[in-house]
Amino acid sequence: MSATPPPSANAARQRVHWDAVLDADNVGRERVTARGLLREAQFTRLPENRALWRAVAECDDPLVVDLGGGLGAIAVALVLSTSARVVVADVSGERLRALRSALTELGARHPDLPHRIHPVQTSAESLALRSGAADILWTKSVLIHTELEASMAEITRCLGSEGRAVLCEPTDANPLVRLHRRFLAPKEWREITRYFSPEREQTVLEALGDPETERHHVIGFLAFVWQFALRSVWLLRLSLLVLEPIDRLMMRVWPAWRRRAWFVVMKGRGR
Repeated sequence: MSATPPPSANAARQRVHWDAVLDADNVGRERVTARGLLREAQFTRLPENRALWRAVAECDDPLVVDLGGGLGAIAVALVLSTSARVVVADVSGERLRALRSALTELGARHPDLPHRIHPVQTSAESLALRSGAADILWTKSVLIHTELEASMAEITRCLGSEGRAVLCEPTDANPLVRLHRRFLAPKEWREITRYFSPEREQTVLEALGDPETERHHVIGFLAFVWQFALRSVWLLRLSLLVLEPIDRLMMRVWPAWRRRAWFVVMKGRGR
């Protein structure tokens, strides 16, 4: 690791916002607890996240950088199910303090967690990580908050030529999601977010070596009522079990369906 560089203007604005959002739903409710963090980790085994678990399975004891990992749900899920070590890199000091507190409490039952999860306060545009440090760098719904070109330069630097990127970002293309963002999502999200367009996706792919993409959730978005409204891990998984095959079939037979996907997963290597 290196010393934390001063944040850019965008990173400073993002830090102010996320320092005040300490709940797992990212809507500013109560501070996450150790029990809540374990529960939230159960919601991470999702179709769009599988590429991360596949990448970890293909490495021996990898160092994963969870960029924008904040409260640490992905990191906890990875450490409990794989041999990975995880750097949770986030611009928000308050979110990382909440994570450290939860890890200390969880350490009594899960001794590996505090030793294999390492919170680091840093911004995506100027990562406090040495070049080539990461075996795998993961993001989910993070690059939408950053200066994309600067973030991709830092991501590829930290990966080096051997590291692998798995970057999962929401798009602006799904009509169901657009309705949700307009009428139900916090208004602040509109000010701090640039959802992925084909042009932004291309910027990412051009920065990576051997790039490829996956797309997830058109009608599958409906399943997430069981995560974001009526919380139930099992009903979420059951709904995805029904809806995900429909989306996969439609993407195969009708290319326009792919262009309506909620998430695009962009994979590749550093340079």
